[in-house]
Amino acid sequence: GGLAKRAVRKVGSNNIYLNANEKSSVDCLIVERDSIVFTGTARDGVAFILSRGLKEEDVNTIQVPEAQSILPGFQDSHVHLFSGGMTTDLTCALDHCTSLSNALEVLQTYHQSNPRPWVLGSGFSRIWLESQPSPARVLDTLFPNTPAAILCADSHCVWANSTAIQPLLSPSNIQSTIQNPMITKETSSPSQPNGIFEEFDAMELILNQIPTHLRSGLLIDYTHHSLESKIHGLKTGLNLANSYGITTINDAYVRTDNAEMYSHLDKLSQLTLLVFASVYSDQRGSGQSTALYKHIQDKLEYKLFKVLNIKMFM
Repeated sequence: GGLAKRAVRKVGSNNIYLNANEKSSVDCLIVERDSIVFTGTARDGVAFILSRGLKEEDVNTIQVPEAQSILPGFQDSHVHLFSGGMTTDLTCALDHCTSLSNALEVLQTYHQSNPRPWVLGSGFSRIWLESQPSPARVLDTLFPNTPAAILCADSHCVWANSTAIQPLLSPSNIQSTIQNPMITKETSSPSQPNGIFEEFDAMELILNQIPTHLRSGLLIDYTHHSLESKIHGLKTGLNLANSYGITTINDAYVRTDNAEMYSHLDKLSQLTLLVFASVYSDQRGSGQSTALYKHIQDKLEYKLFKVLNIKMFM
């Protein structure tokens, strides 16, 4: 059939790239609803429109400024967009920092402006600490008396200072601390954690010490936050992804609470990504996993929010 009036956009630009090869560039593309139906020269674009029974004036024409380019959208196949956005909103975000010294400066400035019982941050790069024999002591130089916990960029470890570690060295805890293989130890002292706590079983030894009203920025449970706070957190994640040209994601940790946020924005036409959801289940393969998957799929799927699979740790 022919193209539908007002559902068609013709985009003109000197820099439309179909892939990474510079020779793939064209200067016209035509979009019908959500699909690209033509790429080529401007002259051929006009002929394409006329061949579909439309006039040029029937089409919404967009001319992209010469200094701008149109590129294929990027896809992120494993991301925690909602929790990442919430963490950015609720802690000192270090994602933009370029070095350890830069991150420490940002942390210090943040804590001076937001003095709290704990210093909480997120987004540090493990590379910054590769040459540091004791990451905990690095934080001690800034915060010798205030406990500090920084979530790494991939959310799979926590960097803590000595004040945060101290309770784990009490007589009642020292043995389990020594035996925990996910707590990296000082080279010179096998019983002394060096400040890096890998994966959740070790991470929660630090996180569980943080007062409940503060620690949500480093955890994945945001049930006590307001709707407005959670929407803002998701929009923070969306804006960051869009700023990198990401147009499709697989959120690898979707539960009912963040699925509701995705669905809410989707129904308001404010979801700016195509989202495939991996529904997280800690039920070890029980029937409850399938029930949760079906609930989210049946009740919350919409135009851009789609349920992809179930994620379980066996």
